[in-house]
Amino acid sequence: MYHHLRLLSEQHELHLFAIVQVAPTEHEIAEVSKYCKSLEYFILPLYKRPLSVLSGLMRHFPIHVGYFFDASLVKNIQKRINLLNPDLIACQLVRMYPYIKGLKQNKWIDLMDAFSLNIYRRLQNENWLNKIWLSHEAASLRRIEHEAIVNSDLVSIISDQDLSALDSTDKAKIVILPNGVDIEYFHPPEINNPSYDLAFAGNLGYEPNVSAVKYLNEICKNNTEDWKVNVAGARPSSEVLALSTDAFRVSGWVDDIRSVYWNARIFVAPLFTGSGQQNKILEAMACGRPVITTSLVNDAIGADPDHEIIIADNLAGFKAQISLLLADETRQRQIALNARQFISQKYSWSHVGDMFSKMITSDL
Repeated sequence: MYHHLRLLSEQHELHLFAIVQVAPTEHEIAEVSKYCKSLEYFILPLYKRPLSVLSGLMRHFPIHVGYFFDASLVKNIQKRINLLNPDLIACQLVRMYPYIKGLKQNKWIDLMDAFSLNIYRRLQNENWLNKIWLSHEAASLRRIEHEAIVNSDLVSIISDQDLSALDSTDKAKIVILPNGVDIEYFHPPEINNPSYDLAFAGNLGYEPNVSAVKYLNEICKNNTEDWKVNVAGARPSSEVLALSTDAFRVSGWVDDIRSVYWNARIFVAPLFTGSGQQNKILEAMACGRPVITTSLVNDAIGADPDHEIIIADNLAGFKAQISLLLADETRQRQIALNARQFISQKYSWSHVGDMFSKMITSDL
């Protein structure tokens, strides 16, 4: 969202309304204020979230939306928006849709991911108890995504894969707006001397990433080549922490995520659930690292298999591709070079900014 604000501010006057869990720091306010003429934030503290979920369920909101909903804020926010009377209301994520529902101004909702697709994919691997509430959650998410699309003037989503999953006949107004990568910040290392063979990074308390770490551990088990692995990211679950050994290190939070990419020969992401585009894949490729991941992940990215990215979809496939790539440093370098070039051409923020400009101009 920070980069969205930065790009939009180049041609438009922005007024930001934000739902936050805690008050932002002076530094954060100063940074965002570089791009916004005004900033108002509304605190929805953690202790109120159970009540928010309950209130949302009474309004037939999915939990993913209800968790961020506070009925007492709706009139306040809408009153302030109406006083501004903007040319366009830009709403990020379907979670925020209830706050702009019913407003008369032009509305653009950036869905980013198809959240319903994510939940439907999770259903395939859940036990019967989780399937009960997840089935209801997926259907509820699909319903509110459809409502948001119908009641917005412009809709954006992150990939063709997510677009195809939406339950809407009104897809003509939907624009593909991919993630962007700061290719100046995420760049290949000046000195290439990695300590690890493999790396994975992500929110280690998030179920798809937890499953990916467990799968990566299975890939490395009983392997005669003794691969050294580094797993990094915020909030590692107890399941993830329990896997940590000298050879399979769970390092948890790092201050600079680039160090994780730079310090491994290959970035491996065995992700079989989730939706949207994986920023960690884009960042690793921008950092000049060859990536091995699944067809599902690459379907949303569109890299050329065996040229810009390596694909594996089962345990044997991952083991074989890792072994082959680690044994061939020339191929590692070539895949990494191609990957970096691909990201620079398709996912740099300058490229995404051009898409922003065309999209907003056509709507206004």
